[in-house]
Amino acid sequence: MRYFWLACLTAGALSDMRNREVSLRLLAACASVGIAAAFREGIGGHLLGLAAGTAMLAINRITEGGIGTGDGLFFLASAGYLAPGEIWLLLLGGLAVSWVWSMAAVMGGIRSGKNVRKKTIPFLACVWPVGIWLTLA
Repeated sequence: MRYFWLACLTAGALSDMRNREVSLRLLAACASVGIAAAFREGIGGHLLGLAAGTAMLAINRITEGGIGTGDGLFFLASAGYLAPGEIWLLLLGGLAVSWVWSMAAVMGGIRSGKNVRKKTIPFLACVWPVGIWLTLA
């Protein structure tokens, strides 16, 4: 199941990098398999994992798109595959990678004289290395 989840994350990250959006079909496929896996293992341990995705969707609403809807929906779908602690590791690891990416973009913009204030970072691409680590560890 973890490898299917990693395949969904990889496809989502590539889509996020190319188009700055994640396919709803991909999210639906990932979520449906994740829900089945969660019911098979016992849904109770997976319910706490929904908090990260729910929080991301709430922040999306408050910031009017500061965080992509697809990112929050992917974290909701991930609750079926990962334990709550793993989801929070995924989120915090993704934030760390995105911070490094952001700083590199800012520094690169300063060096080249470009304004990078409106540049967006594909968050699922930042989550991808952490997802690989969670899958293989």
